[in-house]
Amino acid sequence: MVLFVCDHYAGLTEMIALRYTYHTNQECILLIGADRTKESVYQELEKNKIFNRILQYNCRIGAKEGDINKTRQTICHYFDTFFSDNGIAIQQTSKIYTCSDLFSGFPIYLTLKGISYVMCELSANQLADLHRYDASRECNDADEAYVALEKECCSLHGHPKLTIQIFLDPETTAVGQLPKDRIVVFDVLEKLKAIKDADIKENILNSFSRDFIKQKIIDTLIITNSTGYMKHSGLADHQTPLLYELLLDYYAKDPEKLYLKLHPYCWSGKDFLTEFTDATVLSKNF
Repeated sequence: MVLFVCDHYAGLTEMIALRYTYHTNQECILLIGADRTKESVYQELEKNKIFNRILQYNCRIGAKEGDINKTRQTICHYFDTFFSDNGIAIQQTSKIYTCSDLFSGFPIYLTLKGISYVMCELSANQLADLHRYDASRECNDADEAYVALEKECCSLHGHPKLTIQIFLDPETTAVGQLPKDRIVVFDVLEKLKAIKDADIKENILNSFSRDFIKQKIIDTLIITNSTGYMKHSGLADHQTPLLYELLLDYYAKDPEKLYLKLHPYCWSGKDFLTEFTDATVLSKNF
């Protein structure tokens, strides 16, 4: 059995590419953050049997326990119970892939249990950016104890003893402290193109709203980043739409058809809706 753990939508296509590059004929389970099940693509992935099972877990477990020892206990108890309840013998998995944005409860758990794993990069140069360790605290989404445990376990860039491979984006130029002998450059798009089974390719395409894409009705599409990211970047809510308006003016002034897809964590999006009154708003969970 192979386990794929993805707490961020950006890592999903990489997990699919890894699954069909190395583990086509093995039982593969995908774990996703508990707040992701509302996104229709996961329901479609399950329907099209891209993974044998898709389970949800609390990717932010232990983020605000206030004490590092309590944080350790909370994370270990949660995942021990989770795997027991779902009939998964974590120690017997043949391989574990994980990718994390700012919350890394699962890599922390693996480190505390001494279990080896593969770490995957969500975007170019992500893993070399050690400033990420403080981002969740600065956004008030995690406390000092959680961040301290993340750093202790090297959970956002890979543990020097337990991370057996590190899959990097082809455009990554910064490797920082990453162990160079374990780096694998993995081109997600090329690996997806290389899938030979026509039925598998068809099922993958059907999982990603293929009918909508085939209509080719989109002239210009704005896909926003999260409000948390923008606040961490120093932008106020009302300033964020102005940034996208500048991009629109430069790259696609006066588009014939404008579509707007808000980030799932851009809760109300009222500033965007006020700024882009002519846009057709797509579902956040599309």
